[in-house]
Amino acid sequence: MEKTLGVLEFEKIREQLGGFTVTAAGTQKVAVLSPSAIMENVVAMQQETSEAVGIILQKGLNFQGCGDLLPLLRRTARGGV
Repeated sequence: MEKTLGVLEFEKIREQLGGFTVTAAGTQKVAVLSPSAIMENVVAMQQETSEAVGIILQKGLNFQGCGDLLPLLRRTARGGV
Protein backbone atom coordinates (compact mmCIF):
# COMPACT_ATOMS: atom_id res chain seq x y z
CA MET A 1 0.00 0.00 0.00
CA GLU A 2 2.88 2.40 0.77
CA LYS A 3 4.20 2.05 -2.78
CA THR A 4 0.75 2.82 -4.17
CA LEU A 5 0.42 5.88 -1.93
CA GLY A 6 3.82 7.06 -3.14
CA VAL A 7 2.89 6.60 -6.79
CA LEU A 8 -0.36 8.49 -6.21
CA GLU A 9 1.55 11.19 -4.30
CA PHE A 10 -1.10 10.88 -1.62
CA GLU A 11 0.90 12.94 0.86
CA LYS A 12 0.85 15.88 -1.56
CA ILE A 13 -2.89 15.49 -1.96
CA ARG A 14 -3.31 15.45 1.81
CA GLU A 15 -1.15 18.58 2.13
CA GLN A 16 -3.22 20.39 -0.50
CA LEU A 17 -6.45 19.36 1.20
CA GLY A 18 -5.06 20.51 4.53
CA GLY A 19 -4.60 23.95 3.02
CA PHE A 20 -8.37 24.26 2.75
CA THR A 21 -9.12 23.46 6.39
CA VAL A 22 -10.14 26.32 8.67
CA THR A 23 -10.82 24.44 11.91
CA ALA A 24 -8.67 22.32 14.19
CA ALA A 25 -11.05 19.39 13.67
CA GLY A 26 -10.66 19.65 9.90
CA THR A 27 -6.89 19.78 10.17
CA GLN A 28 -6.84 16.73 12.43
CA LYS A 29 -9.18 14.77 10.18
CA VAL A 30 -7.03 15.48 7.11
CA ALA A 31 -3.87 14.47 8.99
CA VAL A 32 -5.20 10.94 9.52
CA LEU A 33 -7.04 10.63 6.22
CA SER A 34 -6.24 7.51 4.25
CA PRO A 35 -7.68 5.95 1.11
CA SER A 36 -9.89 2.91 1.29
CA ALA A 37 -9.92 -0.14 -0.95
CA ILE A 38 -13.39 -1.08 0.27
CA MET A 39 -15.93 0.15 -2.28
CA GLU A 40 -18.70 0.64 0.28
CA ASN A 41 -16.45 2.95 2.32
CA VAL A 42 -15.45 4.91 -0.78
CA VAL A 43 -19.07 5.39 -1.81
CA ALA A 44 -20.06 6.43 1.73
CA MET A 45 -17.22 8.97 1.96
CA GLN A 46 -18.07 10.42 -1.46
CA GLN A 47 -21.73 10.69 -0.47
CA GLU A 48 -20.79 12.41 2.78
CA THR A 49 -18.60 14.87 0.90
CA SER A 50 -21.34 15.60 -1.65
CA GLU A 51 -23.88 16.21 1.11
CA ALA A 52 -21.52 18.52 2.99
CA VAL A 53 -20.70 20.54 -0.13
CA GLY A 54 -24.41 20.83 -0.92
CA ILE A 55 -25.22 22.11 2.57
CA ILE A 56 -22.32 24.56 2.57
CA LEU A 57 -23.28 25.96 -0.85
CA GLN A 58 -27.02 26.02 -0.16
CA LYS A 59 -26.74 27.65 3.26
CA GLY A 60 -23.67 29.75 2.53
CA LEU A 61 -21.88 28.36 5.59
CA ASN A 62 -18.48 29.75 6.43
CA PHE A 63 -16.29 28.31 9.17
CA GLN A 64 -13.60 31.03 8.97
CA GLY A 65 -12.67 32.20 12.44
CA CYS A 66 -14.47 29.39 14.26
CA GLY A 67 -11.33 28.31 16.04
CA ASP A 68 -11.31 24.95 17.76
CA LEU A 69 -14.81 23.46 17.72
CA LEU A 70 -13.77 20.08 19.15
CA PRO A 71 -14.52 20.87 22.82
CA LEU A 72 -18.00 22.08 21.87
CA LEU A 73 -18.65 19.07 19.64
CA ARG A 74 -17.52 16.67 22.38
CA ARG A 75 -19.77 18.39 24.90
CA THR A 76 -22.71 18.21 22.47
CA ALA A 77 -22.05 14.51 21.85
CA ARG A 78 -22.32 13.91 25.62
CA GLY A 79 -25.68 15.69 25.68
CA GLY A 80 -24.39 19.01 26.95
CA VAL A 81 -25.56 22.38 25.74
